[in-house]
Amino acid sequence: TQSSEVRAAAIRRLDGVADRDALLRWLGNEDPWIRQAARSALSRSLSIDQLLQIGLPQDATRRLEMALLLRANEDPRATALVPRL
Repeated sequence: TQSSEVRAAAIRRLDGVADRDALLRWLGNEDPWIRQAARSALSRSLSIDQLLQIGLPQDATRRLEMALLLRANEDPRATALVPRL
């Protein structure tokens, strides 16, 4: 099997638009390297409007990852949503 670092490097290169569903699934991965890579790919390739359209995930891990993703964005619309996560 591939190491987490190798998988994370591949995930970081994915396109957030084309690979959105897979990246959103990886936000819930048990491996923090994979989750960070998914956040990186999403933040690099999705606009703030596209990120806000994703909505609030149901599970706690994905909610935390979305909060981190939105908090890193300096758009007031994104940071205003963080407390609701």
